[in-house]
Amino acid sequence: MHFNEYEDRQVKILETLENKFLSLNDMEKLYGVSKKTIRSDLKKLNNHFANSAYIHVENGVAKLFIYDYHLFVKAKKKLIEKSVNFSNEKVRILELFDCLMEKNYWKIDDLSEKLFISRSSTIKDLDRLKNILDKYGLGIAGKQNTGIRLRGKEYDIRKFILENDYDYMSLSYELTDEFELELLELLGTFGIFGQNYLQVLKVIRLSINRIRKGFTIDSISENYYKFDNGLISELKKSIKDLLVKSENINPSSLELLYMMTPLMGMRTPLRVKKISAVKVPYSVIDLVDEILQKINNKMDIKVNLGELLEDFTYHIYFLVNRMNLNYEIILISY
Repeated sequence: MHFNEYEDRQVKILETLENKFLSLNDMEKLYGVSKKTIRSDLKKLNNHFANSAYIHVENGVAKLFIYDYHLFVKAKKKLIEKSVNFSNEKVRILELFDCLMEKNYWKIDDLSEKLFISRSSTIKDLDRLKNILDKYGLGIAGKQNTGIRLRGKEYDIRKFILENDYDYMSLSYELTDEFELELLELLGTFGIFGQNYLQVLKVIRLSINRIRKGFTIDSISENYYKFDNGLISELKKSIKDLLVKSENINPSSLELLYMMTPLMGMRTPLRVKKISAVKVPYSVIDLVDEILQKINNKMDIKVNLGELLEDFTYHIYFLVNRMNLNYEIILISY
């Protein structure tokens, strides 16, 4: 289950444009405001992201171009900070989760005071949170005369965070500028930029935050170990060296493997030649042949991808990986 917790329209627009192009006509329908207001929002966003990104409108379609990902992440964080509003029930539910996933227990009265709402409203929000957590194998455990806190495996807790608008919970997640810039340079040598870089940065930020608080992953799906070779193994070592040098953190091999999740199931890079260290198994190659054969049989269309065959094969490979790892690249919709 995913939900967006922002009331701020500019944040919603930005979240959407990070994942797809969008026409002004569609924005008008989505957000219930005039094109004049939409254009005003886009102008304000361009002013806010003046040093890192630009939203270009051509033929009535808005496209987001990010030219400095490091500065873009920082500017986006500031934009989100301004949009947080506890009068929004969805924000309160995520804030409750943020409190309960710490080590200490919370009493309901203390949670009410923190969120500036009544006890009955807090109980109502907790009930809704329980229903959402259940889908992730998580729950809320209570201890008599002590309070309540989150119950569940660390892997599932991180999955919940990543799938339920990480940006709100990440307001306090910090990595050094040195690390983020060196990570961008490292991944760039393999042609990994844009959304793939941002997805990796998200997982590493979250992981380091949790490790610093004393929460570590102690088990992971067997499917992960299939990827612990080639490019993934090489990047694990390089990222570990960066973390030791810049963050003074020496993560376990299991944590590093988890941090590689976005790369195991990433969107296919535009320049696949750069990721030649990724070895596509014969099972995927056979699957691609089967797909092309079925297109030929069902639609009587002879498909010859030529030079695009390698790109298509990598696309299917990463898609299969996402399915095996139960990993999603979230596309925002309203």
